[in-house]
Amino acid sequence: GLKYQTAGLGSDKRYTRSFEGSFAVWITGVIAIIVLWDMFFTWYHVLCALLLVPGASTIAEAYSPHTWDTPFLLSTGAGILWAQTFIPAGLGSMLILLILGLHVLAMFIIGFIGARNLVLEKNGVALTNSDEVKL
Repeated sequence: GLKYQTAGLGSDKRYTRSFEGSFAVWITGVIAIIVLWDMFFTWYHVLCALLLVPGASTIAEAYSPHTWDTPFLLSTGAGILWAQTFIPAGLGSMLILLILGLHVLAMFIIGFIGARNLVLEKNGVALTNSDEVKL
């Protein structure tokens, strides 16, 4: 499958990760929130968690330094869930639209910054800009 590289904490050495593994992080976040939906205060807390936790956890895993992905994953997901406990119960859909907008903006910024240092490889061979990337 298609892979990408990330650096170690305090190191210039590059380590390889797979897009399949990153997708597994995303889908696990979705499943966990759906399974535990009744632990949330209201339906829009569930929706906010579904909008934020899987994507943020996937980005945390993708850009976390090698061997530090677990603390980054746990602190990102738990931090979002903890922060949303402060959302008042009467804000409704306006809050969801605001969070969705901020989420899209954050994903764009993080993706743009990360893509500058992204090294794709397939079958152990680094791909260049002229190579066709097929998933």
